[in-house]
Amino acid sequence: MKSDATSDTQKSSQPYAAILTGTFDPIHKGHLLGFLDAYEQAPFESAILGVIEVNPLKPDAATLAHRLQIVAATLAATSFPFRVEAKPIPYKEEDALRAIANEI
Repeated sequence: MKSDATSDTQKSSQPYAAILTGTFDPIHKGHLLGFLDAYEQAPFESAILGVIEVNPLKPDAATLAHRLQIVAATLAATSFPFRVEAKPIPYKEEDALRAIANEI
């Protein structure tokens, strides 16, 4: 049987992934700084930027295709110390988590 200290060490050596979700209409410096702040707190190897497909609270949002294009261009022009990929996700939290879990 392993001690708690060994288990904690093994857990901390596992790669972490970050997830940031939102409508990103538009994506802005605050979103990007949030990713960097999270990385500084607990470094991770990869990240998913989940772009909400349809947000009923933002009926005038740009189309999903347009927002994904803008997000992709922004990410391409930004240097992160980790891999980041944008993916469309459903609005409902439980559906979004399920969709993201299937990607990891």
